[in-house]
Amino acid sequence: RIDSEVMFIMMNVIKLITMLLLVNHFLASVWYLLGSLTGNMELTNWIDSEEEFDQESLGYRYTTALHWSLTQFTPASMSVQPHNVIERTFAIMVLVF
Repeated sequence: RIDSEVMFIMMNVIKLITMLLLVNHFLASVWYLLGSLTGNMELTNWIDSEEEFDQESLGYRYTTALHWSLTQFTPASMSVQPHNVIERTFAIMVLVF
């Protein structure tokens, strides 16, 4: 049991940040999966776009996907965007829900 109000607030803040990161990790993973799967279907996708993310390391592609997912919850923007119907539908679902 936490008796200090400051500690209680800090624990709640840490819990909220952790949940935000977990949700964004999940969304980033699905975004990356969609890019990979649509690439296998020979559709234009965000990984094979003009930025040539397919030439980058897995870590760079993951952090790019995580950056994309974080920008869906803020008024920020970034150069990664949907390039096919599947990616665009997922992006709309993330924004709406």
